[in-house]
Amino acid sequence: MNPHTPAPNQAPGATIPMSPMSPMSPMSPSPVVTPAVYGATDPLPPDWNTPGDNGPTIPMPPAQPAPPVAPPSRGPIRWGQPQQPPNGQARPIQQAPQPYPQASVTPTRTWYAALALYVLAPMVAEMLTGSTPPLMFIQPLSLLFQTAIYGSGALIVREVVRRRHLGWGSIVTLGAAFGVLNEGLVVTSWTNPYWPDVLYLHGYSRVWGINWFWAEGLTIFHAVVSITIPIILVEAIFPALADRPWLGRVGFRWLAAWLTFASVVGFVLFGFVMFHKQGYAAPLPQIGVIFAIGVALVLLAVQVPRLLGRSGRPPAVSRRAAPKLGRVRTLAFLGTVIFFALNWGGSYVIKRPPILMALMAAYVALAALIVWRWGRRPGWGPRHRLALAAAAMFFFILLGPLAEYKIQPAGKIETGMAIAAVGWLIGLIVLSRYARRTERKRLGAAIP
Repeated sequence: MNPHTPAPNQAPGATIPMSPMSPMSPMSPSPVVTPAVYGATDPLPPDWNTPGDNGPTIPMPPAQPAPPVAPPSRGPIRWGQPQQPPNGQARPIQQAPQPYPQASVTPTRTWYAALALYVLAPMVAEMLTGSTPPLMFIQPLSLLFQTAIYGSGALIVREVVRRRHLGWGSIVTLGAAFGVLNEGLVVTSWTNPYWPDVLYLHGYSRVWGINWFWAEGLTIFHAVVSITIPIILVEAIFPALADRPWLGRVGFRWLAAWLTFASVVGFVLFGFVMFHKQGYAAPLPQIGVIFAIGVALVLLAVQVPRLLGRSGRPPAVSRRAAPKLGRVRTLAFLGTVIFFALNWGGSYVIKRPPILMALMAAYVALAALIVWRWGRRPGWGPRHRLALAAAAMFFFILLGPLAEYKIQPAGKIETGMAIAAVGWLIGLIVLSRYARRTERKRLGAAIP
């Protein structure tokens, strides 16, 4: 209202009474407009309200709607002051960012890696070593039984270790348990004095119906050759799947049931049927002891790493670099030769079985300690493990042509061993080069 305009219900020409402290009084200071409401250069409001004696009030500008608040988002969005669009157009309101869509998870196929291990494990354990030559190995019943025992055993060992995040020591120990199962409970060679491969011992180290030296040697053999080496080979073939399980729960249970069924069938055939004419039947008390040894090895492989992990101490890492691949291959090959020299010829030189068994156990423990110390060094990886496996396999590759043309063991058709040896050698060379390319691609650097 203009101060010179008559108020309502007041005669024209009358004046408006003002309080001494009214802003319109000469004694009061000039009204101050704060720049918080009006800008410093904005004109004064055209009218003043005088509600009673409280003095005039400044009319507030109309309330503006609050800008929309964007919900929190995952992306790193910067909320800056947008520029005013030209030609007086309305400023667009920035839309709230939408959350990222969930990426579709495609399950990785692992059945081909599992199938490769299922087939390769018996090929390494039986065909490469000459225990079951190629022409005998490819027979339908033999192939079915060998894959059921060796393939299922290797897959189950690997699955248990990968699911429980155990190490290679557990793989070797579970491989030893598989050796107890295979030789002690399935084919019963521990207790069968008529088993063809044990006849050369002539009762050497046989106590309480068990050939203990044969049991020791075959347990170590199966731990390394039948289980560990096939796992190393297949994981080198499929490096992207090396650290994950390959079987689901249903597949694992079916495979365990299949291994159990094949083991029971083998126990009945080898323990009570095939050598019945020689008067052999599997002795049940000894079978119980052998079963207890296998269970102890399984518990050792599973529980000891868990107990060591509870200590809270980080694994010690050596400051020395990993050995060269050539050195690994050379020492592993020489170590394999020494082991089989003790296993196959030690009984002819050392007449006391406890001494020979202690010597072979100490030698294996020393070899395991060396490999364990290598594994602690920076740079140790899949190519070094492949070098260990290839060196042990090369020993049997050299024996292939000798077995076919020179040794010719009785009761076995060794035809095809030389050709198979050449095939194994070519396969190892190709796999070694593939592992080198894979590591070079993974590290993005030149790999020797």
